[in-house]
Amino acid sequence: MPDLARTYREIAAQGPGHLYGGALGRRIAAFVQEKGGFLTPEDFAAHTAEWVQPISVPFGGYRLWNFRRTARAWPRWRCSGCSRARI
Repeated sequence: MPDLARTYREIAAQGPGHLYGGALGRRIAAFVQEKGGFLTPEDFAAHTAEWVQPISVPFGGYRLWNFRRTARAWPRWRCSGCSRARI
């Protein structure tokens, strides 16, 4: 876990460019390739993100937030009893 904490501190201090096209992205890609993976620094540099408006429902005195009804998200809503709510 110390490596993960250091990685988060580096991103916080140097910004997302440190991962996406920077030294951290190159380090991660090199590690993955050493292990037989195919991730490259160019993969990090080409990454783009899209903001998705979250959805929410009231439940048990709280408000549950999630992103869209995806295959992974739906079981969380269903298990929490929120499938009865109109979302």
